[in-house]
This record gives sequence, C-alpha cells and structure tokens, in this order.
Amino acid sequence: MSFSYARQDDTVELMVFEHYGRQDGRLVERVIDHLDNRHLADLPEFLPIGTAVFMPVIEPLRQPEDRLIVNPWDR
Repeated sequence: MSFSYARQDDTVELMVFEHYGRQDGRLVERVIDHLDNRHLADLPEFLPIGTAVFMPVIEPLRQPEDRLIVNPWDR
C-alpha cells in the first residue's frame, strides 16, 4: 500500500502501469474505486501535478502451470 504522485501529463492508467508493471481495465478500476481515490472522479484525465493516487496491494497474476501438450499426430 502506497501513494504515487502525478507528474506532468500523468493519467491514472499510466500511473497504474508504472506502479504494478501491467495494466488492464479491472486493475485501473480497482485503483479508481478505492475509498482513498474518490477525488479522482472529479479530476480531468490528465491529472494535476502532485495529485496523490493510492495504490492498494493487489495480488499478482497467477502464472499458468506448465503442461505437457500432446499432439495426437506426433509419434
């Protein structure tokens, strides 16, 4: 749990990508919907410099398990 602060021309989407290293609609939505980020709804797309955005702890994506793929045509 931490706060990130907007720099010039930052958007919430960019800040989420820089903080978590990935971006998808659900991740951005979870950040925006967090109680500490209610103020973001009233701000323009490009956040004012210094705007605090709370980045909650979000579990990493599960890595797919390695599976042996068998092609019936292989011998």
